[in-house]
Amino acid sequence: PEHGSMGRTIFYDPTKKRMLIAGGGRLDAWMRGKAREFHELYAFDPKTESVTRLADAPTTLYSSHLAFDSKRKLFVAVAVFNKQEQRSGMFAYDPTKDAWHEIRPANPIPPHKSWMGWMKLCYDAHHDCFIGMIGDKFYAYRLPD
Repeated sequence: PEHGSMGRTIFYDPTKKRMLIAGGGRLDAWMRGKAREFHELYAFDPKTESVTRLADAPTTLYSSHLAFDSKRKLFVAVAVFNKQEQRSGMFAYDPTKDAWHEIRPANPIPPHKSWMGWMKLCYDAHHDCFIGMIGDKFYAYRLPD
């Protein structure tokens, strides 16, 4: 990525033994229009030290959590924008297809206490669910099969 990196995050992709570099950009630029760089996803291959652009996320990724679902081999992110300035929802990235899709959870995603935010998220393989946190409250989500 050649632009600023405020809010960029990185996660290990066990399906392809690489790192995923998600979002980030110029400070607060995502609040002023689409700011496409905040939708960008890249793969870093530590063996070849190469960076490859992947499919853009359907929402802004800023300090986002990409929780890896080891059962379905998907990464999941949740974005909450109370003012609808960006797309809110639960989104999954499939590294084998290099594609994103929206997930409609059975329970609604609660609004963030401030006007925007990204749910802190992790996958619990034992219970096959995602545990998310907004503010000081925890939420559990199961993906449809």
